[in-house]
Amino acid sequence: MNKSFFSSRFFRFVLCVLSFGIVAWSEKEAPFFQGCAAFFGYALFWYAISFSSIKRIVFYSFLWFLGIGGIWLFWMVSLRYQPIAIIFLYGFLCCLIAAQFAFVTYVLFSAKKISVLRLLSVASLWVLLEWGRLFILCGFTFHPVGLALSGHYIPLQFATVLGVFGLSFLVILTNLFAFRAFRFGNCRNVFMWISLGIFPYFFGLMHVAYQKRYAHEEHKKLTAVLVQTGLRVEEKDPVIEMGHLFVPPQEQWTRIFSYVQEAAKGSLDFIVLPESALPFGRFLPVYPWKNMEEHLKGIIGSEYAQYLPPLDSKYVQKVNGEMRVTNAFYAQVLSNVTRADVIIGLDDYDGEHYFNAAFFFRPDQVQPMRYEKRILVPIVEYFPTHLAKKIAALFDIMGEFSPGKDMTIFPSQVPIAPSICYEETFGHVMREGRKKGAELYVNLTNDVWFFASSLPQHHFALAKLRTIENGVPLLRACNTGVTSAIDSLGRPMGRIQGEMTKGALRIEIPLRVYPTLYTLWGDYAIVGLSLVFISLSLLKNRRL
Repeated sequence: MNKSFFSSRFFRFVLCVLSFGIVAWSEKEAPFFQGCAAFFGYALFWYAISFSSIKRIVFYSFLWFLGIGGIWLFWMVSLRYQPIAIIFLYGFLCCLIAAQFAFVTYVLFSAKKISVLRLLSVASLWVLLEWGRLFILCGFTFHPVGLALSGHYIPLQFATVLGVFGLSFLVILTNLFAFRAFRFGNCRNVFMWISLGIFPYFFGLMHVAYQKRYAHEEHKKLTAVLVQTGLRVEEKDPVIEMGHLFVPPQEQWTRIFSYVQEAAKGSLDFIVLPESALPFGRFLPVYPWKNMEEHLKGIIGSEYAQYLPPLDSKYVQKVNGEMRVTNAFYAQVLSNVTRADVIIGLDDYDGEHYFNAAFFFRPDQVQPMRYEKRILVPIVEYFPTHLAKKIAALFDIMGEFSPGKDMTIFPSQVPIAPSICYEETFGHVMREGRKKGAELYVNLTNDVWFFASSLPQHHFALAKLRTIENGVPLLRACNTGVTSAIDSLGRPMGRIQGEMTKGALRIEIPLRVYPTLYTLWGDYAIVGLSLVFISLSLLKNRRL
């Protein structure tokens, strides 16, 4: 077959379509497409457009990645619980990442010679642009191209060195060398491409073998029950238009106790419940004392009184002469009955500010500890501008949380770093917990707001990365989403099947914890390395 066929419009069109399918589906749980995207998916497209003018190259690149971004981010337009205005945000983000890809492609093709240094600088530019998304409002962490390596836990181990942005650097660089091999041939280019492609697998195999051989074999194991409440918004919270679907909070507690009792079967160390697990937060006294007594008697039995917490204001308050208890009261009872630590997400109010918070209860404890979510989602949890507040009011979004200030470590049997929902997608946030001594991560999540979408799976993929980056296992409890335990090598140890499944998962999590280079230097290493490569490339161009 002659060379003219490989530069024909038909062949190039086929490559564009093929590369589009490979890269678009690389963000799904599809190992074949992920492996292809990491090895040559982007390169096929670059080869296909390499015979065009620079203006057309930029235009084609923007359109190609706009379509890919549209598929990647399609979870955002799950409109069951989202205002129609989110379509504008969806469009903006799709255009943003498409412009990023078009710019990087322009830099690649604007060079007279595609040298190794040029390829290193182009991959570095991609990293800086991807890293820069962290500074857009609360930060946009979803869909780094490094997730193309998440088809198996082995290649992900390179994240112990340079984090997720290091994986993105590798994916783009591998594809750049693949493009050079496709476009110019010769054995040297092919060798460099294949060597880069297999490097993360080789590194991962060595890393896992080292951990198995030289790490202590006898790891302490802790037993946890992870609760997935599986409630839609109108079932968990009183929504005016759908009040008939609301599950009363005492019934929600009945289900939680039931799920735990079914899964417990023996001693427990932890019980983890989701973000904003129940309505009315920690502070509102919504359960009359007499109703509470009858309720707990039906769940626990006649001996329920011995498990009641003290009459502290966090647990019990007098309202119009009637004693009422809070959700914190029930959480403390659950801890006392099971003799296990309980971590639960509940909204809170301290007299001035509202918080999306996680609480830590221990058996017979008087005062629970609180962690406040620090990275809040714009519009949904806070208003970045006065205009945003007005726009939110049009859609009946009135509440606003205050961000927490510090990472809190819960002093359980091992130090625990909690995170709430979106926070676990930020490598630097989870790294902070590890640097403060955490030996276990606990994440509380509620993905129901993007109902029946691909968000839960993508969220889960990023959670696995966080365990690898810092060498720390993780427990996840979701209202809806992927409730699971992940060991420090990024391997799921068990999960509840089904986003809307109600129940609890009993899991023994091995506490294999090890130091990583990423914990030492965070994202500074890959960002610094990228700046060095770009600077060297600019200096070389200036001399020429």
